[in-house]
Amino acid sequence: MMKSNSYFIILMVICPICSISRWTSIFLSFGPILEFRL
Repeated sequence: MMKSNSYFIILMVICPICSISRWTSIFLSFGPILEFRL
């Protein structure tokens, strides 16, 4: 029980970090394009 609980906590911590890094990479790739259009 404790092992699965610790794995669950690790997943809950890692998943948001992965999604945030993915979104930041997307914004960084689209940022210069949007600035160039403005």
